[in-house]
Amino acid sequence: MQKAILTALALFAGAAQAQYSLQMFNIESSTTLGSKPFGYSEYIGKAYFYTDLTQEHLYVSDGISYTPMVNPNQLTNDGMEGFSFCQVKEKLYFTAKKPGEFHKIYEFDGANAPVAVVSTGNYVPSRFVDLKEKLYYIIEDGLSRVEYYDPIAKTTNLVTSMAMGGNVKGIIPFNDKLIISCDMDQGAGVELYRYDPQAGNVSLVADINSSMTSSTPQNLMVANGKLYFIAHTDAYGRELYEYDGTTAPVRVTDINPGTGSSFDINSQRMLGAFNNAIYFSAKSSSTNTAYALYKYESGGTPTLVHDFQAGNPAAWFEVYGKKLFFVSDSNNVAVESTVYMYDGTNAPVSIATVTGKAVYKPSDIKAINGRLFFTANELLTNNNFEPFVFTDTIALDVPEISSDNRVAVYPNPATSLVQIGLSLNESAVLQVVLTDMFGRTVYSVAGMPYARGSHQITVPVQELAAGVYVYTIANEQGMVLASGRLEKQ
Repeated sequence: MQKAILTALALFAGAAQAQYSLQMFNIESSTTLGSKPFGYSEYIGKAYFYTDLTQEHLYVSDGISYTPMVNPNQLTNDGMEGFSFCQVKEKLYFTAKKPGEFHKIYEFDGANAPVAVVSTGNYVPSRFVDLKEKLYYIIEDGLSRVEYYDPIAKTTNLVTSMAMGGNVKGIIPFNDKLIISCDMDQGAGVELYRYDPQAGNVSLVADINSSMTSSTPQNLMVANGKLYFIAHTDAYGRELYEYDGTTAPVRVTDINPGTGSSFDINSQRMLGAFNNAIYFSAKSSSTNTAYALYKYESGGTPTLVHDFQAGNPAAWFEVYGKKLFFVSDSNNVAVESTVYMYDGTNAPVSIATVTGKAVYKPSDIKAINGRLFFTANELLTNNNFEPFVFTDTIALDVPEISSDNRVAVYPNPATSLVQIGLSLNESAVLQVVLTDMFGRTVYSVAGMPYARGSHQITVPVQELAAGVYVYTIANEQGMVLASGRLEKQ
């Protein structure tokens, strides 16, 4: 996934203290229900999302304003349906349909009109993921199946069909394999399966709940080189599991001792990764209806972070800047949930505390282009759900950059090689992206480790056409360290 692009380095010039802002986009002002946006995804430094109107649409936002993604006459006319975005190589793929047609998968290059590449009939493909530069997705058609689209060969291939009804709970890439939580009609119920694209076979990872009851693995998340998920057993209820890709998954919690479950079965995005630890919300007993926030570091024991004494578990975890954001109920107050931020040390703080603006029933939190997007209700008394954008200028400032904030680019204009000089206050793994003026990536390299100190980053431009390009250097969290323009002669 390409990282955020900002063209004004002045945003990063040392702010003395945190400056927070919260903006709402009133997309659908004619209804009390709002536009009900969902599915925020990043592509070429912008946020793409669906709105769940009577006539659904796709929108794109730079965090300051928003516009329809495509001309309604080209694609959306009487609405779009679907709920998946995924970038594979340099293209964005999403689900949509034209008036009078069935659902299709569309391909978008950021500049030209989207093109339909896969027709799935009267079934909505969902849960798009990228594995080894191929687009994988689920189709629930009564039997259920997982397929993939190869953008190079332009072919569609079946991975596997599942039991009647499928009960697909998720797919996720892990260690060059595709992990599938589903019922394969092998007598194990809904369990974890592993698809090996090289061997072309599907195998059972483990029958976690060995009785006739499914373990129903959900909330699949990869972090720190391991797969984490929540699953049920008759002996322990719903608890957190850890899988290293080789040995059998291991249960790491039993916060609610005995057969009682620590986790709510219906919640989404119940796991988060932050500062090399896994965060989650659980309850400590079957009679306790309140949830608390915990963290788990691999090989250790889960520890209590904060007791919200809330009726609903924390969810929608997302890292933005140097903080962990999530949704939770307020302490001891029977009101709607709100967004909290946690710095890893102090007690979590509601964003209402720092912005003076409350939001209610938030969901779909996603950090994109130096901003935090989410869906919420502006007032407790209505259901007007719209996109919100939260900005922290200290997060934009990025602590890794030296206090002098000097970035040297030379030669500029250039004919063959460009040197970008910057200085880091601490070690970082960087990604360098070069895009043309249409936002299309022309050069990208990721996973480069740099120690603290001064560095020269070389960007080859000899094969590029003459013109102006935008360079962006970001860290692993997607925060932009430097961005600007350079010219190729």
